[in-house]
Amino acid sequence: MRDSGLKGSFRLSASQVDAQVVTVSPGIFALGHRSADGSKFTIRRVGRSDADVNRRLHAYVGRYSHFKFDYTPSSSAAFEGECSLFHRLNPQDNRMHPSRPAGTLWKCPMCEIFD
Repeated sequence: MRDSGLKGSFRLSASQVDAQVVTVSPGIFALGHRSADGSKFTIRRVGRSDADVNRRLHAYVGRYSHFKFDYTPSSSAAFEGECSLFHRLNPQDNRMHPSRPAGTLWKCPMCEIFD
């Protein structure tokens, strides 16, 4: 699997999310599991937050064992980053293309789904 370019991986627990994701910011993330020996991280889902990536990650605690993340400078950058991760990594648990925020006409940088 290709490298995500995100920070981590970290255990997906409330305390680790709070310890690692310390800035209130839009951002992107990848969720998954580490191999038993810790040498491989398998990404199962990618996502974003348009406002607070810490809060969004908390919603997934208990559903995946590890996470990676990065901050983005804006919600539009988070949308584009999530789309890029979705297309590059083809995560198993993302069944549909990322949606754009309501009221926006943003386009995916990787495909023409919104044209």
